[in-house]
Amino acid sequence: MKIHIPFLLLTIFVASAQLYAQPDLGKSNLIKYNFSGLAVKYHAVQYERVLSPKSSFAISFGFSPSTSLPFKDRLIELYGNDAQARTAIESTSFSKFTITPEYRFYFSGKAPQGFYLAPFLRYSSMKMSQEYTFVDSDNTTHKPLISGNFSGFGGGMLIGSQWTLGSAVVLDLWLAGPFIGSQKASFHGVDDKKILNTAGLESDIESTEIPLWKMDATVVNEVIGGAERGVVDVKLTGPFVGVRMLGFTLGIRF
Repeated sequence: MKIHIPFLLLTIFVASAQLYAQPDLGKSNLIKYNFSGLAVKYHAVQYERVLSPKSSFAISFGFSPSTSLPFKDRLIELYGNDAQARTAIESTSFSKFTITPEYRFYFSGKAPQGFYLAPFLRYSSMKMSQEYTFVDSDNTTHKPLISGNFSGFGGGMLIGSQWTLGSAVVLDLWLAGPFIGSQKASFHGVDDKKILNTAGLESDIESTEIPLWKMDATVVNEVIGGAERGVVDVKLTGPFVGVRMLGFTLGIRF
């Protein structure tokens, strides 16, 4: 069966116009779930409230439960030949929580339907743990478990389009939402034995190059539980940069 492309595009346009032309049913509240986040084990729910025929306010809450690194297998393919990198990748687990309020301007259709532009703020908090492997000056291998916390705050702009399907179902497509801000992180770990070359380990950690990030490491030995143990603390500050990628959200209007 041959498909006539111009006719198909015209059909889609007419169908979209009919969706945008749905009468105002007086349903100003929307609850939506972002199904595209399932690919990286990220769950996000958004509440939207229509404020006027051309605007609305929305707020999203998202979280990732304790899970391994996204695309872990791909990272192992790239860096798995390095034993230390492989251990770090395989042992890393993290959890993340985000809050994202936004104000939407609808340029076509009538809120909450149509093409929109949405300035937004984003707060993100992440916890992670990782086994950090290094060799001391006496050739002793150390494997302290390092735990860390990230927190970031920034703002950006989201472009998207939303359709009302019938009287109660809504489909929201996030096209792209770049954002920028600042972020800080801290890591802490305790080894099961004394670290001899504390200065060398500090230097190795601080020599790790992360563009636009500042890193400060402190490595000392402390008596813990009656034994001298190595303690590693690292603090980082840098940009909070990212993109709210293509999102497919489905929900209800009430």
